[in-house]
Amino acid sequence: MNTFRAALVAALASCALAACGGGGGGSDSPVSPSVQSTPAASTAPATPIAKPDPVFVRIAVYGDDAMMGITSNSNGMVTITQQTEPAGAQTLLRAQFGDDVTIINNAEGGTASSLVNMMNGVDGGGAPFAQRILASPANVVLTNHAINDDLVQSLGPYTDALIAWVLAVRKAGKIAVIEEPSPVCDGNHPYLENYVSVMDNVAAQYNVPLVKQYDYIQSLPNWQSHLSGCLYPDEWLLNVKAQRQAAVLAPLVKAAIGR
Repeated sequence: MNTFRAALVAALASCALAACGGGGGGSDSPVSPSVQSTPAASTAPATPIAKPDPVFVRIAVYGDDAMMGITSNSNGMVTITQQTEPAGAQTLLRAQFGDDVTIINNAEGGTASSLVNMMNGVDGGGAPFAQRILASPANVVLTNHAINDDLVQSLGPYTDALIAWVLAVRKAGKIAVIEEPSPVCDGNHPYLENYVSVMDNVAAQYNVPLVKQYDYIQSLPNWQSHLSGCLYPDEWLLNVKAQRQAAVLAPLVKAAIGR
């Protein structure tokens, strides 16, 4: 038994010195743990996020010579200002929504510039309005006729013309907006308030956005001093009107461009 134990111990010592391994061949070098290679990061370019096409909003404004920008100085000299009400409103809207908003001023000067004449195509602006508006690139259309209609047109035909105007704009797939005129103090328009009432009533009846100018301007201190020749707004009043016009147009622009 002692001889067997001595032989076993000698055999184990000999295996240890030879670095015996179970089953495989031995090695004098330590075995390194296996290392899995990490795949290289992809060098393919990221897919760019497509930007939506810009939405261009065009607003066509129709009206008389006050909307056109005619004014007069203290000597009665008639001039056309560059800072018209639509130009001021465009500046305000672009500051809020960017340069994709444009106001197209189609206002006509002279006493022929009335709503009834425009609907009939005899205001100097081209074909009858229902045909004219079909070719317009505008999304939104605004009318501001009343002062000259008070001079040359009775209230009944004016009312019919304003309703026909709203229906023509909507038939062309555009949004109609009505804007009240400024008050005047020349003494030649005693019934202008009645025309403003028609504008307000039609706007309410047909759910048309309304730019209210008439009563607001009359609430301003010494408002008459801001009317050249008691008819045409000066630059200060044009700025006031532009702010009120832009405030009504802004929600329509926002809805059109989606932001």
